[in-house]
Amino acid sequence: QKRKDIGLADLEEVKASCEACKEVGAMVATGSTVKFGRIKQTNVRIMGVTENWSRIGSVRELIAGRHLVQDDLDSARPVAVIGADLMDAFFGPMEPLGRLIDLNGHQLRVVGVAERKGKIFGQSQDNFVWLPIDTYRKFYGSRRSIVIQAEARTMDLLEDAQDQARVAMRVRRHVGFGKPDDFNVETGETVMDFWKSATS
Repeated sequence: QKRKDIGLADLEEVKASCEACKEVGAMVATGSTVKFGRIKQTNVRIMGVTENWSRIGSVRELIAGRHLVQDDLDSARPVAVIGADLMDAFFGPMEPLGRLIDLNGHQLRVVGVAERKGKIFGQSQDNFVWLPIDTYRKFYGSRRSIVIQAEARTMDLLEDAQDQARVAMRVRRHVGFGKPDDFNVETGETVMDFWKSATS
């Protein structure tokens, strides 16, 4: 709670400084109800993302339409890629692409539908909306901290990529030598360790 928020300028710094990184992207999220006509879908994870989000970490293919592209971000377009739960709830056998869904009074045009991933810990992984991070910030304000996600060029470069990302953040934030990071770095290993301990 006491950590400084991470912003888009931090993202640009990590992008510029991490030579061992293949992709560097960002995400910011909240929960909300989404509507289509009179149908409501609750507890939807609303994620403002960079165009490369679907390629980093947990890769998602689409079953219809297209991914978000850089032009969507640059223009802060009101477009969305939706999870399969929303497609089921709103559209049934109807074509979802091109239809408008309502997010807190904002209209978003559906441009893509993500492949189904099912549940994990009893929670659906398909109850979400991805919109361009710039559109998200227009709707919800720019004061929310983002998560930066990066992928190393190769497995061998994983530690180099972590070090370069960490140094970029420390330099940007003027964290003195010997002082602890004022941000947190998690790896796939951290997540896997948590998963193992949670499921054992």
